[in-house]
Amino acid sequence: MITDRSRESEYTGVQESAPYDGAFSVQSDFVMVYGLDRDLPGRIREYRRHGYIVHLMTGISWGNYQDYLNGEFDGRKHWDEAQTDRQGQMVMHDHNVPFPNVPYMIPTDAFADYLTRKIIPAIDEGVSDIHMEEPEIWAYSGYSEAFRREYRLYYQEDFRPPHEDVTAFYRCARLKSILYARTISRIAHALKDYAMRVYGRALRFYVPTHSLINYAQYGIVSPESALLDEPWVDGYIAQVWTDTSRVKNVYHGQEAERIFETAFLEYGVMQELARGTGRRMWLLQDPIEDKPDETWEYYRASYLNGLTAALLQPEVYRYEVCPWPRRIWCGKYPKNEAGVPLPKSYETTLLCVGQALRDMDQPYEWPDGDGTAGVLIADSCLFQRCCPSGPELKNAFAERGKEHLFSGFFGLSMPLIKAGIRALPVQMDNLGRFADYLRPYRLLVMSYEFMKPESPAWHLALALWVRSGGRLVVVSDGSDDFHTVSGWWQKEGYKNALEHLFASLDLGRSPAPGRFGVGKGEVFYLREHPAAIAYDAGKAEAYLNTVREAALSAGLELQTKNRFVLRRGPYLIAHVLDGPGEAFLAEGTYVDLYDPELRVLESIRLLPGESLLAADVSAYRDDFCLIAGAGRVEELRLNKSACSFTVKGPERSRLLLRFKSPAPSGVTGADACEYDKKSGTLLLRLTGSSDGKKLRVEF
Repeated sequence: MITDRSRESEYTGVQESAPYDGAFSVQSDFVMVYGLDRDLPGRIREYRRHGYIVHLMTGISWGNYQDYLNGEFDGRKHWDEAQTDRQGQMVMHDHNVPFPNVPYMIPTDAFADYLTRKIIPAIDEGVSDIHMEEPEIWAYSGYSEAFRREYRLYYQEDFRPPHEDVTAFYRCARLKSILYARTISRIAHALKDYAMRVYGRALRFYVPTHSLINYAQYGIVSPESALLDEPWVDGYIAQVWTDTSRVKNVYHGQEAERIFETAFLEYGVMQELARGTGRRMWLLQDPIEDKPDETWEYYRASYLNGLTAALLQPEVYRYEVCPWPRRIWCGKYPKNEAGVPLPKSYETTLLCVGQALRDMDQPYEWPDGDGTAGVLIADSCLFQRCCPSGPELKNAFAERGKEHLFSGFFGLSMPLIKAGIRALPVQMDNLGRFADYLRPYRLLVMSYEFMKPESPAWHLALALWVRSGGRLVVVSDGSDDFHTVSGWWQKEGYKNALEHLFASLDLGRSPAPGRFGVGKGEVFYLREHPAAIAYDAGKAEAYLNTVREAALSAGLELQTKNRFVLRRGPYLIAHVLDGPGEAFLAEGTYVDLYDPELRVLESIRLLPGESLLAADVSAYRDDFCLIAGAGRVEELRLNKSACSFTVKGPERSRLLLRFKSPAPSGVTGADACEYDKKSGTLLLRLTGSSDGKKLRVEF
């Protein structure tokens, strides 16, 4: 039950740069106080005084760091460390911050030491959790003096600019990832050492980051899975929201936004990042977007699609329920003369969902069967995201100028999702990190047309998995320009990595397309560029048939359907895909948590394009317990004749609570109450108070 979850569990959080204000006190478990300005200690104390666990969050690649850039920190100006493009222009972040002249930074040791010094006052205030967000270096950058120095130090050779050829581009991109992994490790270790040495306190360090998929779309290099090699990193926040998941992709030749499908893959790869590591992962959702010119109705529809995609990743049960609650509760949208404040109905849904997300640590099952196809993806896909200043490419599917489409990856994954097959991105880098990493999977698909293996050990692990009974579908035609990158495979006498993969599977260096037995497993080879599958419906169907054939061989049942359905404890989560197809039906008594009235449903009928989060009333066994509520319920005291509790929410918010309950003889503290005899549930309505309102129900 939600009321049993304490703040110390840290299931939900928000980030906020503004001082505490009851108007947007959404009652998450913790708040990440954002930024390193002079009022930081006061903001920390105020949020803590109002009951929040307080973390610190700040940017690691950009921020209001003018004292460092202008030489006030150490007597040396650091503008040479700004990320710079081929034309010598600094890469700026000014468009999205309240202060001007903010460049993206190359993460040098000096910059790491500066950030460490800036964060120490937060540790002095008792903060024990630090989040350093978005380690990002743009793919088209790499020309600053600082980066040139780092290149010479790391590779011990003269700098080769990224535009020179694909090998230079790839090596520069790999170095960008290495630099941020090094910087994160340096900062995290220094801060943890300080907290332990000065206060005897264990400090936790997290990295909020976009997904590997989104950074590939945006053309940004970031460490991603490389952070698993850094022991000082305790976890991540998956910065996935409608801004990232609405980036267009191609399916059946149609370029379009596919928010649910893309979010499903983005949250999936972030779930995979933490799987089996013991590290924490929070999945972020944003009830609006960074672009402020849309309506609340538009934001709500997009938000529910993304949220449902997050809930369909059952191995993660912690969430950042919203960034910047102030801009939601105090903003007006669209940002023009027609702008209106947050509608009360949407507010109720947001608050109800925010509390339900504290209760997702539940056993789960897939009613339609757990037929899963893993889609291999590696950090190295970030090393070949060529932008307009990059090398001239000849590959027909390089999508020059439209690299954001990332059709190599989406060509493999989108046909599976659209067929209702649970496609999970699988982090190929981990083949060299963890023994038996692939044990949960019986079917994998892969291509080397958008990524390359960083180690021959990956092929040894993959070949062992196949010989032990796995089914591998390889979709590659060898046309990617980056096959000519100077890599470890050339030192071993292979023209490209694909040749080494096939040789590791005892198929020769260049087998004909077909189906091959390898030990107890099988390999299915399609000589096709996966982007061709994205652009051609016929090729997509042929690819799907091959995947189904491989699944059947593995004893997996991949049902073609137009929905995803998951049960997590008492919760039913579902999404019906857009397009033709049947409605999803479910019998029983449910409370619809996406409904601002928290209505009781005697059955569910979900149409194409619709999403659902509902609580099954029959799963609640106690005589009196909270099923769903838009306010935080605390201090619940129950005896045979009455129940009393406190409810907290933003000031003047519209709160609803639905309890399983005997028929009440009296209710005090609520604005209104309704009892539904058939479902045995009690609905209470009240106006929110950040300090809390006391309610009492008598039986």
